[in-house]
Amino acid sequence: MKAVEKGLVLDTAENANSKNKSKKWDKYLADYKNYFNEYKRQYKNAQNGDQVALSQYPYMRDRWKALKGRMIGAKDNNCLTQAQAKKGDKIIVKTVQLDFNEI
Repeated sequence: MKAVEKGLVLDTAENANSKNKSKKWDKYLADYKNYFNEYKRQYKNAQNGDQVALSQYPYMRDRWKALKGRMIGAKDNNCLTQAQAKKGDKIIVKTVQLDFNEI
């Protein structure tokens, strides 16, 4: 195989790998958003005195911190596209607003 052909094969493989990673992070962002929606619902229920939500809230808060750490790490390591980073930032801002009762 000629060097040019090898280069094309490697470029194609790298592009496919990059697309797969992008899809993986799209899935993580969708999961992150869904988790935020559940977190928000439980938070509001806990604010209204729901005992089940009150007992689940600390665990949900810890899980949210872990997810946020994953997203920040991905952003710091340039694993996210600009659009993905923007989506992740929006979710983080919404969560901070929720914590300060602004939503």
